[in-house]
Amino acid sequence: MKNGFGFKGRQLKDLQALLNQFAKTPERLTLRVGIGAEPGSEPDYPDGTPIALVARANEFGTARTNAEGDSVQHIPPRPFMRQTIEANEGKWGNDLKSNFATRPDKAQSILEDLGDAMAKDIKNTIDAFKHPGNALSTIARKGFDNPLIGASKGGSQGGTMRDSITSWVGETDES
Repeated sequence: MKNGFGFKGRQLKDLQALLNQFAKTPERLTLRVGIGAEPGSEPDYPDGTPIALVARANEFGTARTNAEGDSVQHIPPRPFMRQTIEANEGKWGNDLKSNFATRPDKAQSILEDLGDAMAKDIKNTIDAFKHPGNALSTIARKGFDNPLIGASKGGSQGGTMRDSITSWVGETDES
């Protein structure tokens, strides 16, 4: 079993049992959480830049080539997704387990609730993220130092990337 939540031992066995119960539900459901979670949804900034591209650059950082031809860091990694998963994976697994135990016939509703909680947790991480901070030149341009929140017109805090974090639950025909 592929285990992205870091469960081991008894927790992993409990999760496997829960997923086996989900597999017996009539729907083949998928939960997606992130930027443009709904299939076919790929939101852009007003200038046409894909929001997911900016999120990836922030999550993993970017490099550029300097005048000497050396690769140097341009945007430092700001792993908001990985930090959110690390901080909340146990809670999400426990919520899934307890909700399915009390509402076994409500798989879609359970996944929708979980997706909403996951999206909220990611947004909270984006809002709280402070280190590494913005470069002084970026702070001067934006007018504030919140590394994962961009500036709107007029210099106010925008939050377009944060606001594009959504969740989606739907049926799939994957087996």
